[in-house]
Amino acid sequence: MQKSSFTVLQICIDILFNIALPLKMQPMKYVIFSLLCLTFSKSEAKNKIIYIHKDYIYCDTITDQQCIQYREEGSPMWKKLVGDIVGFKFDSYLSYRLEVKDYGISDANAKRTSKRFKLVKVLQSASENIVDVPKNLIGVWDILTIHRDPTVFNNPQREIAPQKAFIIIAADPSESTGFLACENYTFNIACTEHNGIEMCLSHKDKEKCNETSRNLEMELYDLLSGTFTYELVENRLTLKSTERKSIAFQLVKR
Repeated sequence: MQKSSFTVLQICIDILFNIALPLKMQPMKYVIFSLLCLTFSKSEAKNKIIYIHKDYIYCDTITDQQCIQYREEGSPMWKKLVGDIVGFKFDSYLSYRLEVKDYGISDANAKRTSKRFKLVKVLQSASENIVDVPKNLIGVWDILTIHRDPTVFNNPQREIAPQKAFIIIAADPSESTGFLACENYTFNIACTEHNGIEMCLSHKDKEKCNETSRNLEMELYDLLSGTFTYELVENRLTLKSTERKSIAFQLVKR
């Protein structure tokens, strides 16, 4: 709720209670005002997307208390969160992208906040800090080739990917989709610092396909599930596995 709304509410309460309450009960209006403010704040809670830093930070220079670091979607500024996010268990070695209810309670210090958040849904988690999806990554990407030795992209070990295999990177990366050899998949893609991408695949539609296509699809499923660094040159995207140094993919934007 905006500050002006609280001001109007307080004026109305002053008028009402000055008329209705005996003089000795006037201090009660401040208790009632606080309760009403809390009620209105909860009723006007808004859903928003926030990012959680993978590392704690000291809340101040005096105590050993540690705070969660968070930032709001679209903002590069990390803030200290005093308290917990209701319903959320934080693993200090993972970064998260969360949908939360924001009750809008904060103090005047922009770098430290006592906001009251309640978890709605964990959208993503990653081993590195999650960043907003770069706009030039959003779109449909056809998977062209698989490289068993990515140090030389024109080597004989290059393999042609299955026809029509593609990935759609969405503005909300948790809603990305794609097709491998014979089935549609949901690609939960987390873009991370230093040009990183972490992908987790799950079945979207199960279709019947022959044994050759099935085997190829299972291999692609396994190779694409993991962490990568990416390079983007014009409309060509290269994904290099950080877990399997011999694997890379080349994709082209439609």
